[in-house]
Amino acid sequence: MIFTDLMADNWSRRECFSDCECVVAGDFNAVLDNNNAVSQCLTNFLNDCSLVRCDDLFPSQKADTYVNVALGHQSQIDYALVSNTNEVSRFAVLEPRVNFSDHLPLLLEVSFSYSDTANRLQSNYDRFTSMSHLRWDKGDKASYYFSTGQHLQPLVTAVDKLMDDYRVINVDTECACNCIESMYTSIVSVLCSAADIFVPKCRKGFFKHWWDEELSLLKEASVDSNKAWKAIGKPRHGLIFERRQTCRLRYRKRLKESQKMGAEVYTN
Repeated sequence: MIFTDLMADNWSRRECFSDCECVVAGDFNAVLDNNNAVSQCLTNFLNDCSLVRCDDLFPSQKADTYVNVALGHQSQIDYALVSNTNEVSRFAVLEPRVNFSDHLPLLLEVSFSYSDTANRLQSNYDRFTSMSHLRWDKGDKASYYFSTGQHLQPLVTAVDKLMDDYRVINVDTECACNCIESMYTSIVSVLCSAADIFVPKCRKGFFKHWWDEELSLLKEASVDSNKAWKAIGKPRHGLIFERRQTCRLRYRKRLKESQKMGAEVYTN
């Protein structure tokens, strides 16, 4: 019942903005090709919202996205869905050199028709990669959540009023666009102000002062053994598979120990 209600809520949101292009991606925790109740509910949602699976657009990338070697479990439960197939230039299921998650990441590239938009995005990306980054794992997320909720609540009322006025044609399109831009600026300002207060901003590697040569060697061994394992077809038994698992566990164990020591012994 909860799952059905959630899909109905998502469908209603899609209906409100049916003239906009849509991308939905993540862990669906269900195999869409199965014929059970949950998979059927998801498939109906896709059809109602006119969404297309990217793994159907790129059949060569149709692969298991959840892989737990230790338990011997694997399935395709992570998906990317789009409303406009013409804008998708690439989709792939990635296999990082080092990945401690049971899920494989998805890559989705969407084309933009406006060159100035692409240039602006590239400029913002270049600026982002050269600056200090917010460390959410070190921040006071509870205070951030409370602060943003408190300051964003008035904007919710303003958005609801704008939508009501637009539906009854009490406001023209230009005025609505100006209001949206103003609200967007206010939202960004609230989020950034709260982050400045409750989330530390540091250079890359600032909190990894505990990283040493041994960790570098263990990471290199994990990467090399994983490459060798992939090269022979990813077997689930044998010496190469056992070496891959051993190197992976050693690196992960040492990484956790160093992280714990960095939190309990050392200071910045």
